[in-house]
Amino acid sequence: MIVGLAGYRGAGKSHLAHELVRDYRLTKMSYADPVRSAAAAAWGVREEVFTDRRRKDVENYVFSGKTPRDVLIELGMWYRSQNPDHWVNVMRRRAEGMHVVIDDVRFINEFELCDVCLWVDMRPGNPSEEDEPELESIRSSCITVIGPGPYSERRRNLEDYIPGLRRLHRSNIYL
Repeated sequence: MIVGLAGYRGAGKSHLAHELVRDYRLTKMSYADPVRSAAAAAWGVREEVFTDRRRKDVENYVFSGKTPRDVLIELGMWYRSQNPDHWVNVMRRRAEGMHVVIDDVRFINEFELCDVCLWVDMRPGNPSEEDEPELESIRSSCITVIGPGPYSERRRNLEDYIPGLRRLHRSNIYL
């Protein structure tokens, strides 16, 4: 099973992914994982440079004045320009035979790989991102909106919307 999480930056996708990993037998993956690895190798830096929330949007002299986020976007988009399905194919191989949650679905072909995709917006007032136009078409295709509120309510909604999730709950010892 592949559960995709889509939403704007800062919407709580990674937070929700960690809840799913903690409470269900899912493995968290991101399309950005191999991009970070490639960028770290190319620039000779640690991958943490690309994941540290305090630094990933700060211009860095190592990247000729670009932010780590900009470097990742440029590299990821370059691969997409060579083959639009490059990252989808990588993810398909990585996720084969596993139950995963992907916390950064941003393009239609990434959405199509998912068995179920949820639109996440757990932070009220989170502004829309005009630089991610494909997200709007994904949003209208997602089965539900996960909003702010108590975790117990979110969990009930998740189990209702994701077929088979309930049987993956860690409290279920009969697999």
